[in-house]
Amino acid sequence: MASPSRRSIVGSSDAEAQFVPSGTGTTYAANQMASTTPVDYPVIMANEQDVSISSLAYFSNSKLIALSRRIGTTQVADLLAKVEAAVKSTTRSPGGVSPYPNNLEKEARSVTLSQQCRLDYIQSYFDQVHPLYPFLDRASFENRARSSRVGDIGSVDPAWCALYHAVLGLGSLYHECGSFDAFSGTAWDIFRVSLDFFPRIVFGQINLATVQAMAAMAIFSVTYEALPIEGVLISEAARIVSHFQITKAEACKTNQEFQRTFWVIYSLESEYCLNTGRSSIIPSHDISCPIPQTNLPFLSGFNWLQCKAKHAQMASDIYQRLFSVKARSSSQALRRREASRCLEELEAWRLSVPESFRYAIM
Repeated sequence: MASPSRRSIVGSSDAEAQFVPSGTGTTYAANQMASTTPVDYPVIMANEQDVSISSLAYFSNSKLIALSRRIGTTQVADLLAKVEAAVKSTTRSPGGVSPYPNNLEKEARSVTLSQQCRLDYIQSYFDQVHPLYPFLDRASFENRARSSRVGDIGSVDPAWCALYHAVLGLGSLYHECGSFDAFSGTAWDIFRVSLDFFPRIVFGQINLATVQAMAAMAIFSVTYEALPIEGVLISEAARIVSHFQITKAEACKTNQEFQRTFWVIYSLESEYCLNTGRSSIIPSHDISCPIPQTNLPFLSGFNWLQCKAKHAQMASDIYQRLFSVKARSSSQALRRREASRCLEELEAWRLSVPESFRYAIM
């Protein structure tokens, strides 16, 4: 059977009215450019003029109408409308809910954890989170955690206290303290202490503890509890390392903790930017920070951080070559060639990973 033309699929307004997906409220909003606030901007649905607003965005209103006409049902459109609503409810701040603590002393007192709980959460952090984001020196962190009066908020270095509570919050997720709802759960209650120090970190003195605190907070932001503020924390971490030129070899050439922290922040920000359709704050062509040897405990001889950094650099590069405004103005033939090159580079990166640790292509 011959494929119908685009005109016959989309048709006139009258024809479309006879077969409009019930999810039109969501799909139609995706094509309206008047409202571009974070609350209203689509996640799953794509604008007709810009399909790269998000790595999740593919179906536009006209594509859904065409698909629904072809298969004879609106079930796909209905499902996507539900997915759009569910994703928005998870990644956008709940109405009237502020994640920012009103009273630091009250927040700190509300976190009543036994010494054993704190030790267990720190242990879980280094067992589960640290291998993927290896920016802390475990011995140094644990020694300071034992010697610091973390309960006395007023006398503790703000950056260190923020780092400490972010680590506790991340570790607590492996002890049934998490939640699928934003700004709720025991892990979130612990992390709110870190969040209260956020303004002091941003406007305070920049040192290793400051950058590490921002890295830990950025990692926490990719959990369900903090997804609505993911962009704020990751972008601010990237802004700090870029503004203070931690991207340069001269700034961190003698300190491997600085180097590891930079590459963890860069990888988080590059992947976040590709996933949300925006340009990175940290230009990849302006990085000279060395990548220190960082092995996984269960895969010796493989520099995991170098592999992760390479993937992040490719993510940033792919956005510039395929999805940026400049790239979208290129000819279709050129973009196809660039896409083929990107696929070849991604495959070369995949093959550089040890076979036992390499993901398979389905």
